Amino acid sequence: MKVKGIHIIAVIILVLWFAPSVWAEDIGPSEYETAFLDMINAARENPLAVAASMGMDPNRIVLDFPERRDIITEGLPSLTADKNLYEAARVHTEEMLEEGYYGYDSLDGRTYGDRIRETGYIAVASSESLGLSGFSNFIDPAESARTMFERMFRDQLDPTAGEQWTILDPDLTHVGIALGAGTLNLGGYTFNAYIVTCDFGRSLDRAGMHLIQLINQARLRPLDVATSLGMDPEQILADLPELQDTLKAGLPPLTFNADLYKAARAHVEDMLENGYYLHDSPDGRTYEDRIRETGYDPTAMGEIMGLQCMGSDAALEEPEILVDQVDRLVFIMFKKLFVSELQPDTEERTILNPALKEVGVGIITGTSSELGGICGDNLLFMVADFGASIAENLPCIEGVVYSDLDQDTLYTPGEGISQVAVSVEDLSGDDTSRPYNLYTGEAGGFGLPVTPGAYRISVKADGYEMVEDVNIEVGEENRMIQFGVQPLSEEDDVSETGANAE
Repeated sequence: MKVKGIHIIAVIILVLWFAPSVWAEDIGPSEYETAFLDMINAARENPLAVAASMGMDPNRIVLDFPERRDIITEGLPSLTADKNLYEAARVHTEEMLEEGYYGYDSLDGRTYGDRIRETGYIAVASSESLGLSGFSNFIDPAESARTMFERMFRDQLDPTAGEQWTILDPDLTHVGIALGAGTLNLGGYTFNAYIVTCDFGRSLDRAGMHLIQLINQARLRPLDVATSLGMDPEQILADLPELQDTLKAGLPPLTFNADLYKAARAHVEDMLENGYYLHDSPDGRTYEDRIRETGYDPTAMGEIMGLQCMGSDAALEEPEILVDQVDRLVFIMFKKLFVSELQPDTEERTILNPALKEVGVGIITGTSSELGGICGDNLLFMVADFGASIAENLPCIEGVVYSDLDQDTLYTPGEGISQVAVSVEDLSGDDTSRPYNLYTGEAGGFGLPVTPGAYRISVKADGYEMVEDVNIEVGEENRMIQFGVQPLSEEDDVSETGANAE
């Protein structure tokens, strides 16, 4: 059930199955929220069987959605519960009950996309569904959850309702579900109500996250990264006097942008399908054209590409901690690109371009007889599109939590720690400010848009020594922070660890 623009006055909040917490790890789904996810996944596994159990006509559904016949008849993989999406859903359900309204946009104008981004979830696709169940006498929450799910699923299978598909959207892989209860007053009529928020998403893949973190680390610490790649920092400074300030002070990190991702992903897929490896598409479109076609309105743009044979012996020369083949190939491509940027005869630099603020990365593997060489036809393609938008965007805190396995004080693919609880506290003193709770992604990274001001960042990684809280000041530019953590010893001794911040 989707309602926009309806404001309800909350009288009393009777029951909430969640509560705000400083740490995201203290928050988890209730049994009713877990049951709601089970119903969604049952519907994805066998849509027609679930629809029939609700009294709907399976044959009618197939006829109503001929373009989605395969999804309806064959089903989809289950969604995975995601802690960051759960946090986005929890905050919205709680706010609707406390403030007395029901709708997709928060009272301050934030959309579900904004709320999801505030949890650090790096979404290449996202959506939201809401449910409301009112009652006079007590209704068991499990029964109410079933009723709201059935209404939600029924509306999505009704061609006249115009509902956006979320439950059966093949582009979505994760979900967070938050269900709460309260007493509401609508039009002078007071009633009890359950409200559920379901936030859906698909995140950037791990390889793409690795590359963005390597690029941001190179912007933050260019000379350190160059040294780790076997280059002489003194020679670089001598060869590139025009870049001395950048090389010594570094640059702000880039933030992920979904439009740039779409442009990069489309180009990498087109190159694989049509067997070419060029910045310009066969129809003559440039990367500038492809970026603008997504709706991105730029003040600056750039693009880098990489192509690597799967199983290449060169991958074996990279750090031993890179046990995953794709991790190795991503690292090799980054190394080639960054070393190339630091050559004196390089005409155009992208990774170290201070005008660029955002990035989107597309990485895929596939077979191409046209582009395969002596190392074989199995290839990994990469395109990264960069930009700076005319639109005014909030600055972001970009970070990574990693265990420095190779002891080089730098992040390397394979060192990132996922599912680490991160709390970002606004130190402005504003009574309306709240801590942001999030978890690191699959590659150990996180990103959070914030208003300029002072912030305290706290990290808790199970099985690793605690690191001290870090206070940073955020201005108009993005900020980057790296948390290097060490595994706990058998005696649980605590030794010094640290963080590198811009």
